[in-house]
Amino acid sequence: MVAHSDLGCQEKGMSQSLLEKQNDLIEEINEFENWKDKFNFIIDLGKDYQPEFKEEWKTEENRITGCVSQVWLIAKVKDHKIYFTADSDSIFVKGLVSLVVEMYSGAEAQEILSTPPRFLEETGLLQNLTPSRGNGVASMIAKVMELAKNTDE
Repeated sequence: MVAHSDLGCQEKGMSQSLLEKQNDLIEEINEFENWKDKFNFIIDLGKDYQPEFKEEWKTEENRITGCVSQVWLIAKVKDHKIYFTADSDSIFVKGLVSLVVEMYSGAEAQEILSTPPRFLEETGLLQNLTPSRGNGVASMIAKVMELAKNTDE
């Protein structure tokens, strides 16, 4: 299983490709046989995810539109790699946020831009979210891609 204790804007000593991270994430989530267990897993991720997200970062510019809950996302670049951190006022959404942050943090812009979030469909998450939460996740991914594109220019 992937260790989710490293979620957030942290740099890891060993770098996995996004493909490897995504495959590991799909495998971990698909260990749960039904949606209720996956839902509880995401809630647990949300409870455990304690990002170092300063109050002053909770601005309109960093807010993700399209989410029913309040969600903020920022990106920092170090050594050509992008590290994301995010926060939300909802435990469940914070769990979803942690998946997106875990997936894309530590990669270069081009790798992010060329790696669509297969894990959302291949785990059944997208199909089992309410339409508003599905739109919210799509907005999160769009913001990650926008930040990566702006960093790559």
